[in-house]
Amino acid sequence: MRQKRRGQGSAFFVTMNAVFCKLVLYIAFLCKIMHKSALVNSLAPLKLSRKASNMLELNNPNTRRALLEQKLERGETLIATRIAEELDISVDTVRRDLLALEEAGKVSRVRGGAMPVRKPAHPLMSRLAQPAPDRSDLIQEAIKLIEPGMTLMIDGGTTMQALASQLPQFDDLLIITPSPYVAHKAMARSVEVFVIGGKLNPMGGVCVGGETEQALSRCAADLAFVGICGLDPTFGLSADNAEEAGMRKAMIDAASKTILLCNEDKLGERARHQVAQPSQNQILVSDAPAAAILPFCKTEMQIISLPDQESEK
Repeated sequence: MRQKRRGQGSAFFVTMNAVFCKLVLYIAFLCKIMHKSALVNSLAPLKLSRKASNMLELNNPNTRRALLEQKLERGETLIATRIAEELDISVDTVRRDLLALEEAGKVSRVRGGAMPVRKPAHPLMSRLAQPAPDRSDLIQEAIKLIEPGMTLMIDGGTTMQALASQLPQFDDLLIITPSPYVAHKAMARSVEVFVIGGKLNPMGGVCVGGETEQALSRCAADLAFVGICGLDPTFGLSADNAEEAGMRKAMIDAASKTILLCNEDKLGERARHQVAQPSQNQILVSDAPAAAILPFCKTEMQIISLPDQESEK
């Protein structure tokens, strides 16, 4: 009898021990849930404060414009409506930011947003120290436009120097240039040269400023060979430097036709300062593929492609 009671007592103890263990596990489970809930609740104000902090930062125009500049450095086109949604700001605010960036020369505004501006070229002396790209085919095509007795205006830069060094040796050809480098190359071809003076700009190695522009306006030329920093079918011809842009505009105004020698790298690009929009008095001479030239076929510009590019059309 005592053994039976001992057995029942032992079974009862085992059962109670099991119940107690389950109870402990259940309490531990509840504590874990409660702790997690408390943690989430404690983080909620932190998330809200971070969002509020971000909103406060975006109220600062310098912060917004720094974000836009980061996108520009990645080569992204800025679309006003998309940026407004992304930053949770109004489209009007985006437009004001884009206007400020354009005034700083960092973007070129287009309908609905803005495009990154092409990075300026290095100064001429730095470019002359590097191996010059082969533009011989492009230049030979352009030379076909030159006739005896013509007056030519030739801009500065490496491509224009290469052109001057291959000029046809017509006795009655006159070269007008604001570039002493181009003048030297043309003189070596026994061609008559008239140099336009002024302040020498180190970027393009050309003379610029009001006196230069006035001197150009008192000349008349058949053809103006103008340097290109960027050429866009809507924005037109553009320059990295404002003074060079003014000088080139004066050249275009003084000539009957403007010749634009342009490779693929500069097609579709916009430099900081507009020189002139596409017109029927401009002739684009390019070695770019047909797909790159196609947008310019919709403008008033005349287009001359190299023979191998003509066959692709």
